Amino acid sequence: MKFSIGTMATKRRRTTAPLPAFSSEGDGSDSESVRCSARVSSEAAKVKGNALASEGDFSGALTAFDTSIRLLQVEPLEESNTEPRAQREAVLHELQAQVLMALERDWDAVCAAKRATEMHPAWPDAWVTQGRAQMNLGEPALAKVSFATALEHDDEHAEATAELARATQVHATMTEAGGDPRTAALAAARSSEAARSARARAQGELNL
Repeated sequence: MKFSIGTMATKRRRTTAPLPAFSSEGDGSDSESVRCSARVSSEAAKVKGNALASEGDFSGALTAFDTSIRLLQVEPLEESNTEPRAQREAVLHELQAQVLMALERDWDAVCAAKRATEMHPAWPDAWVTQGRAQMNLGEPALAKVSFATALEHDDEHAEATAELARATQVHATMTEAGGDPRTAALAAARSSEAARSARARAQGELNL
C-alpha cells in the first residue's frame, strides 16, 4: 500500500483500451511483450495515482487507480488467477477506497474496500479501510467487525486497535440513543483525535 488515508454497490461499467495487436505465429515474443507492457503500465498508473493523491488531486488519483486495475486485468488468464495478482489488485481497490473517502463518496469507498478484503482477506489494512468507510456511513456495528477482523490477522495492528475502540464507543452511544444514525455521526465527531488523524492521511500522507 502506498497512499494511505485514514454492501456491494452497483458496479460501474468500465471501458478498456484495445491492446496492441500481435500475431499468434512465431516464438511468442510478441505475446510476452504485451504481457510485460501491461504490467509496467499498471504499475506506472498506480505510481501516478499515489502522486496525484499526495498532491490532493483525489479525482485524478481515482482515475489513475481505475486505469491501473484495468491494465492489470489484461494479464493472461493463467497468471491472472494466481494469488499474487489478486493481492496486487486488492491493493489498488484499497487505494481507491481511500481516495473515495477523501471525496466523501463513502458508500463507494465501502464497496471498493470490500473488493479488497475479498481479494486479499488476510490483509489487515484492507479491513481497517473498510471499517473506516463503514464508520463514515454511520455503521459502527459493521465497522467493529471489520476492525476486529483486522486484529485477527495482526493482533498488534495499532490503527485497528484504536479504530475498534472508537467504533465500540460510537456504537454504544448509538445504541443508547435508540440507533439514530445522526447521533452516531455526532458521537463519531466527538472522537476527534481519530477523525483528525484519518482526515490528515486523506490529505496526502504517504505510507509504505
